[in-house]
Amino acid sequence: MKNIKLSKKNLLTLCSIGLISCGLFFYVTGCASIDNKIIKGSWNYYKKNFMSHDGRIIDYERNDVTTSEGQSYAMLRAVFIGDKEAFDKAYRWSVDNLGRKEDNLFAWLWGKREDNTWGIIDRNSASDADIDIAFALLLAGECWSNNEYIYDAVNIINDIWNLETKVINNQRVLMPGITQADNEIIPINPSYFATYAFKTFAKYDEDHDWNSLVNSSYSLLSQSASLTESGLPPNWFNINSQSGEIFIDKENQDSDFSYDAIRVFLRTYVDYLIFNDKRAFNILKKSQFFKDKYFKKYREVKFFTNFKQNGELRDKVENIGAIALLVPVFKALSDKQKAYKIYKKKVVSNYNPKGYWDSSKNYYTQNLAWFGTWMYIYEQETKQYFNKLIK
Repeated sequence: MKNIKLSKKNLLTLCSIGLISCGLFFYVTGCASIDNKIIKGSWNYYKKNFMSHDGRIIDYERNDVTTSEGQSYAMLRAVFIGDKEAFDKAYRWSVDNLGRKEDNLFAWLWGKREDNTWGIIDRNSASDADIDIAFALLLAGECWSNNEYIYDAVNIINDIWNLETKVINNQRVLMPGITQADNEIIPINPSYFATYAFKTFAKYDEDHDWNSLVNSSYSLLSQSASLTESGLPPNWFNINSQSGEIFIDKENQDSDFSYDAIRVFLRTYVDYLIFNDKRAFNILKKSQFFKDKYFKKYREVKFFTNFKQNGELRDKVENIGAIALLVPVFKALSDKQKAYKIYKKKVVSNYNPKGYWDSSKNYYTQNLAWFGTWMYIYEQETKQYFNKLIK
């Protein structure tokens, strides 16, 4: 990746807080508790069973493919827990195998091709993964005092802006990937809107107005949620690239709230935790929908998270990863007792001591459950850590 010169301000920031942030990692991961055993045990299981010796994350439930999303999750988890060896492996494999030669972004899908060779299947990018990889590199660069991580992050950030955002009706909007930006009707995934990352990118990239992307993300989040009868953000909505009009197909499952849209609450929670953005709080309040279902309708027996846009139950699947992501949200909304009850009854009880939640082969559940558990257990430590790094 080509080098972009860091500002003197950011280099001074790197030198001054790198050791502090690493010290916090050791403090957090050194806590002797059953919760910490879950965090460490599940990470060790994940590395052993989902990560190849050279750093590739394998999705066993999808013909052993690898996605840039999976690589980004591994990098984030590794830097959170302070595992530099795993971080380097995951990042190096991503660069060597998913790196697009024409820019600094990553192809989203790698696996077995029709001719039985292994390699990139789809060269299009996925902006959520590119954002998470860049954010993980910034955290790693600060934690381990490694300028190269930050140089690489700035290169990626620059290309995210140039290739994965587009001005539509006077507002800059995050695209799901590079190729979709050329469509007249563009599908948008609101769970890609990482407003906390955009605010962080602004501190390393002063040439672009990242706050404009924060503003459009919150505006589109609110607008898209208003289109559903449930009041929840949809998995996907569409935007007209000329007029800026947004709409959903109410007969299509893309308009439902399920496996994609659940990440809206995680990303919004992080922004609320770190930056205390009131717009984030307004989005988080929509999670009341799930509390009403669990504590009232289902009487604390079943916790369902997949619903049609009209508010009807989509399926009777208890997704532990989705439930885990909502626990820190409930806690942040001053409902600590209910959050704790759900955490113990659903998240902890469905954790296998071998190191996984629910199905041992479901990579997505392992990641969502881990992030939700981390944020619930280490809310204050995470806030202190991020504050040192990005405020």
